[in-house]
Amino acid sequence: MSPGPRFSSPLALLVFTALSFSAYAADPPRSERFSGPPREPPSRDFDFLHLRLDCSFDWAEKCVEGTVSHRARSYRKGARFMELDAVGIDVHAARDGSGRDLAIEKLPDKLRVDLGRETAAGEEVAVEIRYRAHPRMGLYFHRPEEKHADIPLQLWTQGETEEARHWIPCFDHPSDKLTTEIRAKVPKPLIAISNGKLLSTEEVGDHRIFHWQQDKPHVTYLISLVAGDFAVWKGQAGKIPLAAYVAKKDEAFAARSFELTADMMTFFEVKTGHAYPWDKYDQLCVHGFNFGGMENTSATTLTEATLHDERAALDHTSMDLVAHELAHQWFGDLVTCKDWGDIWLNESFATFFANLYREHRLGWDEGVYDRYEDGEKYKGEDRGRYRRAIATRGWKSPNDMFDAHSYPKGGRVLGMLRYVLGDDRFFAGIKLYLDRHSFRSVETADFRMAMEDASGTSLSWFFDEWIGSGGHPSYKVSSSWVPEESAVRVEVEQVQKTDELTPLFRMPVVIAVIGPESRAEHKVVVSEQKHTFTFPAPARPRLVRFDPGDWILKDLDHSRTREELLYQLSHDPDAMGRRDAAETLARDASDKGVLDALLDRLGQEPFWGVRLQVVKSLGGSKVPPVRDALLARLRTEPKSRVRAEMLRVLGEHGGGGDVVQALRDALARDPSYVCAAAALRALGSAAKPDAREAALAALDRDSHEDVIRAAAIDVLAADLALPEEERASDVKRIAELATGGKTDNVRSAALEALGKTGKGKEAALDAATKALDDPRIRVRLEAIEALARLGDRRAIPSLEARRARELQAVFHDPAGAITRAIARIEGQTDVKTLQEDLRKLRAVNEDLEKRLSELERRGRTASF
Repeated sequence: MSPGPRFSSPLALLVFTALSFSAYAADPPRSERFSGPPREPPSRDFDFLHLRLDCSFDWAEKCVEGTVSHRARSYRKGARFMELDAVGIDVHAARDGSGRDLAIEKLPDKLRVDLGRETAAGEEVAVEIRYRAHPRMGLYFHRPEEKHADIPLQLWTQGETEEARHWIPCFDHPSDKLTTEIRAKVPKPLIAISNGKLLSTEEVGDHRIFHWQQDKPHVTYLISLVAGDFAVWKGQAGKIPLAAYVAKKDEAFAARSFELTADMMTFFEVKTGHAYPWDKYDQLCVHGFNFGGMENTSATTLTEATLHDERAALDHTSMDLVAHELAHQWFGDLVTCKDWGDIWLNESFATFFANLYREHRLGWDEGVYDRYEDGEKYKGEDRGRYRRAIATRGWKSPNDMFDAHSYPKGGRVLGMLRYVLGDDRFFAGIKLYLDRHSFRSVETADFRMAMEDASGTSLSWFFDEWIGSGGHPSYKVSSSWVPEESAVRVEVEQVQKTDELTPLFRMPVVIAVIGPESRAEHKVVVSEQKHTFTFPAPARPRLVRFDPGDWILKDLDHSRTREELLYQLSHDPDAMGRRDAAETLARDASDKGVLDALLDRLGQEPFWGVRLQVVKSLGGSKVPPVRDALLARLRTEPKSRVRAEMLRVLGEHGGGGDVVQALRDALARDPSYVCAAAALRALGSAAKPDAREAALAALDRDSHEDVIRAAAIDVLAADLALPEEERASDVKRIAELATGGKTDNVRSAALEALGKTGKGKEAALDAATKALDDPRIRVRLEAIEALARLGDRRAIPSLEARRARELQAVFHDPAGAITRAIARIEGQTDVKTLQEDLRKLRAVNEDLEKRLSELERRGRTASF
């Protein structure tokens, strides 16, 4: 599963939108979510072999009528009761393979079927269950609504982590694999797509029955059923048929998103040494999908947001998302984690192989920069939220395991294992792992043993510190030339705080000593808190590099002179070294020599990631040469993400005529949607009076994922200097977009704006409260946050009512967000609020006293 599609601009959706990272905390705690008693896969009496489902649906009632048949083998003599996971399912009847009725007992979230006799060890039994369900999870219905007439008639399933049990009575855990088949009855003209092969299509009046069979074993959370009226893009990868199902309005975009699939499949087959394991590969873009993608066996479900036009392709790529989900067909589907504490065996591998394909397709610099950004995502979680081991048995909810430790950190760890072993031994280990465990469920130890057996290398130390522990090394590095010894001395210290969770790390590290006309690389092992290494250097080195290539996931405080940094900025062949130099030089950007070097690098640097950092480093210097250089470069800069950063920096330079004109030109003519949005935001910083007019006009501009309208909302919301009547007008307009905006991006942006600027405005409170019932979970989360920011106690009953209807899902915990929001609202009763409440109470009390006095006066008058 992937949290979201890859956008190449930070101004658009980012991969880990579900994760909020806060400021650095010196000692990240182990989250309570990962400190429970050790978990184990559930024990069971039966090995489930085959599941057959006959089902039909009622969109109006959002219900499924089904008959599920299970064939299973008894693990032990005397087994009599078959327990199935079943949440909110009404069972009509159960019977065995001979048609005999069976007694059933409903347990909390489970169904116990009494076979009526004890079975022999190894005996196969069959059970058939007729049922009806209105699933709150697992099966999702979509149809046109009054406010959203463009919603298509569709349904789709989502099994991970424990959602299959909401619409199919089954053993719903990844420790068991079985074959499956589904016969789904859907109204014409809809088609139904599922796992495996399509065996038949049967016409039944105004309905059709599609019969699909997955004849190679997989786990229940990978069972998929999608129904809709789709256009179909077709391709071929050797003997494997490829198809992509998209809404007919998006047919023209399908090839742009999926044309690399065959090349990816070939690449993964070569790298894993293992052929694609399934009969076909479908990719289905469905409405309202709350994730980036879900790797259902042979039938990946994807968000519609990954489809985009030619202009959006300047900012947005489907490549990483498509590669991630395709890699899962090996890692997660063919070989599956046995329990959720080992989910890294699915998600880290998909992250790693998607990065590997980026490196293959776009070059080394793209691959290493992608790994760097993954590391930054993980560090944000590690510093700001919690630290945990990648593989853990102490989780409380399986959904909690889907975080930046399981995705980007785990991907980086696999990259380090590749670095430690070398490509030949690493990929030999990958092949052995797949060969040994195909169609099986595995634990981390299975992967470690395969890598050790293939490489002849003991790897317990690596798995103990990187998989079984938390955190990462923080190195403090300095170097000095010792002329009398013709040597350079390098001091390395690990300065991270060690505890029971975070160790001292043992890692092989390359240290490069770069002279005027030479380069020598020395591989050392850093394992102690402090090391001193001495290397030959007949002349003073121009530069010492620690871990060139950025293989090791780390924090690095490397002391270098200004001259060394300037040399590194211009001459380091490693793009990450040049990026690091540009970032470090930002502290001296006011120095003319440094400023000139950064400006020169901007014009000469071949890799966009370094140019991006150069622009960020220049951003702190509000001097004319920087402004002039950025204005000049803006006209020729090819990378939209770099142009967007230039526009942001220019906006901070203020409202000079040339800057404002450049921002207006970019808003009107830049081919990138994201750059147009960045120009509008920058205009809001540089020329507030003009920006409001531009923002109001931009509310009528269409763009991919509505990034321009979202920027317009931000600009309108940020202008606090407007007269009250204009502010009220803007709040009302934004409130209308919060509940009536066509896309969830617009509704989310409007809610975020209302939360920030709508305090005390009835329109803001009303819109955020109504948005609690939005069909998209992302919008509901923004509504919850907006209400928390508004701090109005009147929202609490609505929040409590919504909490009762929400369930936790992967990447999203709206019920938990509501609990936190209510606490924040209650905690906003500060002194000023209390004083105001006291004033109101006194006024009420004075009024009551007057009334009481009047009543007493009347009473005395009446008694006379």
